[in-house]
Amino acid sequence: MRTKLLFSLASAGLTLLSVSRGSPYAATVVNYNPGLGYASGYTNASAVLGQPSAADSYGDPVDQFDPAWQTNQILSIGAGGWVTVAFDRPVVHYPNGNRDFIIFGNSFFDLTNGPVTNVPWSTDGDVTNDAGLALVSVSRDGVAFYTLNPALAPTVNYLYPTDGSGDFRWPVNPALAPADFAGQSLEQIRLLYNGSAGGASYDIDWAQDTNGNPVNLPDIRYVRVDVVTNRVQIAGFAAVAGTVLAEDFSNNPAADGWQSFGATNLFTWNAADQDLQVTWDSSQPNSYFYHPLGTIMTSNDAFSLNFDIQLSDASTNRDGSYQFELAIGFLNLTEAENTNFLRGTGYNATNLAEFDYFPPDGQGDGPSLDATLLDTLGNYYFAYADVPLDFGTLYHVTINHAAGTAKLTGGILAHGQLYASLPETPSDIFASSSVGDFRLDTIAVSSYSDVDGFGGSILARGLVKNFLMTAPPPPVTYLSGSWSNDTWQVQFWSRTNWNYTLEKSPDLLTWSPLAPVLGGTGVLLTMQDTNAPLQSQYYRVSAHPQ
Repeated sequence: MRTKLLFSLASAGLTLLSVSRGSPYAATVVNYNPGLGYASGYTNASAVLGQPSAADSYGDPVDQFDPAWQTNQILSIGAGGWVTVAFDRPVVHYPNGNRDFIIFGNSFFDLTNGPVTNVPWSTDGDVTNDAGLALVSVSRDGVAFYTLNPALAPTVNYLYPTDGSGDFRWPVNPALAPADFAGQSLEQIRLLYNGSAGGASYDIDWAQDTNGNPVNLPDIRYVRVDVVTNRVQIAGFAAVAGTVLAEDFSNNPAADGWQSFGATNLFTWNAADQDLQVTWDSSQPNSYFYHPLGTIMTSNDAFSLNFDIQLSDASTNRDGSYQFELAIGFLNLTEAENTNFLRGTGYNATNLAEFDYFPPDGQGDGPSLDATLLDTLGNYYFAYADVPLDFGTLYHVTINHAAGTAKLTGGILAHGQLYASLPETPSDIFASSSVGDFRLDTIAVSSYSDVDGFGGSILARGLVKNFLMTAPPPPVTYLSGSWSNDTWQVQFWSRTNWNYTLEKSPDLLTWSPLAPVLGGTGVLLTMQDTNAPLQSQYYRVSAHPQ
């Protein structure tokens, strides 16, 4: 009998892909000082590199009652000591309170009963560790480090003990306290972990300077742990899972999945300067330099976009009474490529979340920076600041969407200082009476057409570079299929606010859906074919946003 398992993001017509390069785990130890009072023999700094150990050399699993303990699994740091590690890809700051990276140790839950027959081990919620006090610092360049606010940052090597069967890139709910684990068995603890491998999770947003002022870091590459008292043991570092696109244009973007649509001559990769040269020309058809996300983002999702932009010239309102925008952000590619998609009319465009800039027109209408959101019906939300982008100045732009909201926020930095906020004041918002759901599947630099004759136009030139985009992970991860009691089943990690259908085919041409349709739970989901198996059968999982 022959069975094959596929994954289909049916509602988007996309294939599953990875848009980030490098490992989610620490790749290099920059420096290490064991300090005073470290555990003898546990000074192999490479023990913290790569994925933390899921089992010891004897094959015994690492779990919340049995931590990593071998000299090649953990690194000990005593008082006055430190370790600094580097990642080979950016560790991205997820907005809206989400955690960004995890530090694993070798703490464990105390047992309140032994291996009694038919009675599973359980804990009272207390955790055994080395009770060391440590400070965690982060850096983008390995030179300027910023300490995470100790009042917010969790204790290193305390909660939550490592579970080698979980996902090392997914944090435990940080609201869980020791009391929540009291009386729980290993199986029950794993349910509370919700698929996570544990560890203490941290938010880059907690970074502060030496005066205690917050520091805005869209991403980092370095993490440093300084031990103040006693000692701590560290088993590894991991970036939190998600879809990440980090493009610095050091390589040909076409090799990284970037594509062009429309007037492709408007977009030119500058290999020498490592940027993208862009012309926004509304006399041309709708044109995009774009990258599919490999997932679909809705109003239920948190996401963000960071990039640098520098204009050399820009003029608007050359042939009519209205200004026109240049745009960078998220769109629905199928809709955006439709000939009826006319951004300049104000009502023939849907499913957008983007940064817009309207240059001054020289006739009394001033400049405007906008964080723009359009839902599936064309309802709109604009958060704006009436300030210009000066020619020759490199600006860093950020736009954010908080899960479950109907708005975008953002900010623009110039020379490392805040230049403008979006909105600039609470009143700098222009919106429909109601803004609903949307569907976004592509990041794009967009040059919109003015062929609708609505009375506005733009011609602007400049460069963009250093894209950094964060989005939720794909709706299906860790997909596997197997036989269970003569029944074919698939298992995968699901996402909430998605519906899943198991489909089968004898020939990869005709597909039949199998009931029932299941809603995602955010944890492991199992789907089965309870019908008698055929001689040759293919299966696929289709995922649809709710």
